[in-house]
Amino acid sequence: MLVILIIVIALVAIIIVLVMLFNSIETPEKQLQSAAENLALAGEAADLAAEKFDKLKESLDELDKKYDAMEGLVQGTKEWDEAVEDVNNSVLDLITKYPELASLVTKENGVLKLDVDS
Repeated sequence: MLVILIIVIALVAIIIVLVMLFNSIETPEKQLQSAAENLALAGEAADLAAEKFDKLKESLDELDKKYDAMEGLVQGTKEWDEAVEDVNNSVLDLITKYPELASLVTKENGVLKLDVDS
């Protein structure tokens, strides 16, 4: 009787191992589903990167407009000082949002500039 019980336990253990092994094998359907999920995630990441790039480009275009507006101002005037403060705050906001831009910051006549073309 004990031998039969041991055999039954051994058979149940073998069946459990086989079921676990079968469940761990990825079928082509599971692989395809996993690939589809990964593709969807990659698409979302690409969309997010494109959106961030567009926002950065828009911010840099706005900064360029501020630099252009400064060209007609006389250094040392109130308007110049206000424009410098505005530009410098914009640059600081950008490097806060995009820390990797910090290495591109230069300063000329008190004006922070981003050398993004280098």
